Amino acid sequence: MDMKYKIRVLDIKNRAEAMVEFEKIGSTAVGRKIMAEKLFPVAIKIKGLKVLAINILKQEMLARGGDVVTSRDTLTNTGGTTDVIIEGPYKSFESLLPKLKMQPFGLKDLSVELEVFLKDHKNIRNKKSFSIGVKKFDLTSDIMVMGI
Repeated sequence: MDMKYKIRVLDIKNRAEAMVEFEKIGSTAVGRKIMAEKLFPVAIKIKGLKVLAINILKQEMLARGGDVVTSRDTLTNTGGTTDVIIEGPYKSFESLLPKLKMQPFGLKDLSVELEVFLKDHKNIRNKKSFSIGVKKFDLTSDIMVMGI
């Protein structure tokens, strides 16, 4: 499957880290401060989303107890693409997918990619071990892997 969007989980641990990530997508200083007060368990960054789709996405996430961090340009532009950060409880993302499948402006495609991404992410989170060659690493114990 050819992926249209770049999707990744952000590991935001505190307000300062949130402010940095929100600034990277072009959120205003006031917007960053407001959104940093709403730390959620899951934050997913999506690159290249159509500006027209963002208001729909934001409404749908707000209805599910989450939110979407956007750039200021999403309020004034109707064309082009931009990056967003979707935040919320994990279940809000799962309940969002069926709704996105019915929406225009690339949200149907996003729902397919987001569904695959969430499934892969859930599998990785639940993984208890992994192997490199013949060496097996137990992820339930404290280990440190270092590389140069």
